[in-house]
Amino acid sequence: MSKKPASQHSLSLKNRSTKSSSTMRDKSTVKRLQMYRGGKPTRDSSGRITKQALFQERLASGTNARVAPNRQWFNNSRVVTQSSLQKFQSALKNVVNDPYQIVMKQTKLPITLLNEKQKQKRVHILDVESYEKTFGPKAQRKRINTFEDMESLMDHCQKRQDEYQQDKDQDLMK
Repeated sequence: MSKKPASQHSLSLKNRSTKSSSTMRDKSTVKRLQMYRGGKPTRDSSGRITKQALFQERLASGTNARVAPNRQWFNNSRVVTQSSLQKFQSALKNVVNDPYQIVMKQTKLPITLLNEKQKQKRVHILDVESYEKTFGPKAQRKRINTFEDMESLMDHCQKRQDEYQQDKDQDLMK
């Protein structure tokens, strides 16, 4: 007569046979499933943790935590030279302008480095509304600028449409 294991639960790591059985879960699977259960730490009546949750081990107070002395932790990461950046920018510019070419290989460079600075216009906010008009003791911008009635909105739209010149439109020149 064989002795029954103390725990027959499929998520128990106790009393596992050394033979690999197809019905038993292996250790890594059990640990992963226990992690999914959201194992919380067990606490005593005063709230102190008596048993750590799975994957929540803490070092004892005063223990020095050390990083292995490896050069890779102190080297620059993803450093690009100016020449290779310019080369990639020129190649990307040619590909962007040609509709029959696409970029297949992703770059790990930040996209802001690849965009040309001349094409990104600065927004001239202070030309539209001055700083004193927006902030400070004489600020007039307490509510959004809206039109009082439909007629004033239509007049404004008609005036803007009459002033529009297609040859000076920057969006069409691109």
